[in-house]
Amino acid sequence: MFEKFGWGSSYDACADREEVKGYVNENGWDQFLSKLNEEFPNRNLYSVSTPWIDDNSYICKARGTKGDLIIGWNGVHRK
Repeated sequence: MFEKFGWGSSYDACADREEVKGYVNENGWDQFLSKLNEEFPNRNLYSVSTPWIDDNSYICKARGTKGDLIIGWNGVHRK
C-alpha cells in the first residue's frame, strides 16, 4: 500500500489516496492505525490525521511517541 522513502525526503511514504481512503472506509480508523504500526513499527504511532479523507491537498500525518509519520499522495505530493 505504501512506497517508503529514506532520509532526505519530504515524506516518509507515498500512497494512492483512493486506495488508502477505501481501506479506511472498509476497515475503520483503528484498523488503519494498526496497519500503519505494522508497516512502520519503529514509530509507535498513536493517532492519525483525518482532513485528507475529504481533501487530497492534505497529507496524512500519524503521530508517534518515537517520531511522526508523513504520507503524501501519488499524483498530488509526488508527481
